[in-house]
Amino acid sequence: MAWFQNILAIYDFIRPVLDVVLLAFILYKGYELLEKTQALPLVKGAGFLALVYGIAYLFNLTTLLWVLTMIAPGLFIAVAIVFQPELRKIFMRLGQGEFFRPNITVHIGKLDAVVTAAELLSEQRRGMLAVFPRRINLKNIMETGTRINSEISSSLIVAIFQFDGKFLPA
Repeated sequence: MAWFQNILAIYDFIRPVLDVVLLAFILYKGYELLEKTQALPLVKGAGFLALVYGIAYLFNLTTLLWVLTMIAPGLFIAVAIVFQPELRKIFMRLGQGEFFRPNITVHIGKLDAVVTAAELLSEQRRGMLAVFPRRINLKNIMETGTRINSEISSSLIVAIFQFDGKFLPA
């Protein structure tokens, strides 16, 4: 019977730790998911409004509390309508299992390929537009383009940017 009490004591210790770890993981992955869309400023704005509401509640600012309480339902509905595409993409990514995949970083070889292609095109006096995302993920923009199932190489980039439009139908 003593071993059972030992197991219960261990369980009582592990349960809160597991609870906090799982909550931290879900919050982190949720932030990563929001970072991939343009909804992150929305979350920051909602956090700011929550902070203002907390300060108003703390200092018992009745007029500000009344105003915030009156506009809260309308703001919630407006946010759902305005950011419907981003919310839809978030739920799609959750359904596709992207919630549990690690982030994929750009490899140095890909960067070298872009730099080499830029050098080759500059010798030919041709322009090139290359975008390197830092804090804002470009996945939403990439979804609107045409996917080329190929590894990034300097010859591929040069071939894409050397197109002069002669073969387009009139």
